[in-house]
Amino acid sequence: MSPIKEFLKTAMLPKVVKISIRFGPALSSITEQVDVMAYIKEREVDRVVYAANLTVDQIGRCLVFFSQVQGRSRSDISASLAAQLKSITNRQLADKEAKRHAREILQLMRVLEVVDEDLYLTLDGERLLRHYQNSRPKFLDYLAWLLLTRAGWLKVVYETDQLRRSVWYGLSMKDHAELLRDELKGSRLIRRTDSWQMGALLDCLVYLRVLKPWNAIDMRFESDKERLYDVLLRKTFT
Repeated sequence: MSPIKEFLKTAMLPKVVKISIRFGPALSSITEQVDVMAYIKEREVDRVVYAANLTVDQIGRCLVFFSQVQGRSRSDISASLAAQLKSITNRQLADKEAKRHAREILQLMRVLEVVDEDLYLTLDGERLLRHYQNSRPKFLDYLAWLLLTRAGWLKVVYETDQLRRSVWYGLSMKDHAELLRDELKGSRLIRRTDSWQMGALLDCLVYLRVLKPWNAIDMRFESDKERLYDVLLRKTFT
């Protein structure tokens, strides 16, 4: 079954967003009534992975770092990453904290499949780095796809949407982030040893335009379903 047919099969539900799907310049387009959240709900997620409260730009800086240390041993790269975290994150960290963050970053890069077991850049890593250096829009699109589909961030988007529909009205942005983290911990999608903050992850989703900025009047985040469809189905990254 094609990706588009699979999407439509799981997404044809009452709550809808109108999407035009184009199959090529010479072909006509079709419009379907689809629910992006229904599609996301069907996707299996084992764990939500993030690291060191990295911003989107700092993830790009990590790619630059890995491109410069290829060929060195894993232990050397890990130690070098911990030593250079200040220049990557613009934060002064104690040695112990820097080493923990370095381990988390290595894990995130492996989960995203942008580095291999020997910490060389993969084809995905090289492509993402090239976009980071040459095309901001392509970098944001590609990174959004990797984080959503490989690092489990689809589940964060889905649970955020569920909170928006629930009885939790009047929550502050901080309360929302804490409630969301508790929800994901309860589902065992976040480990209790994870040291990153949910607010930082949500900031990344806003920057990637997957979530709309916090609505201070309605006191909630809202997903951008057109953007989600665009990243998950319409664009091609492989």
